[in-house]
Amino acid sequence: IVLLRMSLRFTCMQHTVSLADPIVCRCLGVTESQVRDAVELFGCESVKEVTCVSEAGGGCTVCHCRIRQLIAEAKLQSISARSA
Repeated sequence: IVLLRMSLRFTCMQHTVSLADPIVCRCLGVTESQVRDAVELFGCESVKEVTCVSEAGGGCTVCHCRIRQLIAEAKLQSISARSA
């Protein structure tokens, strides 16, 4: 898990924060693209897994709902891509 987290941080450091990449976890400054990377690249399927990989959701927990939404969106995209 530590290596995955370090790898994701390195990958995510290449992202630039912009209006198109809003911050999901304000406590730890994790952006939406970083959460999407945790879900899509590392296969995270729960808030707990996303937190282990990206640290998003490890603070006050207000962002847990948004993280769940991003996980659900990724699952829907995956399902629609397989059926196409």
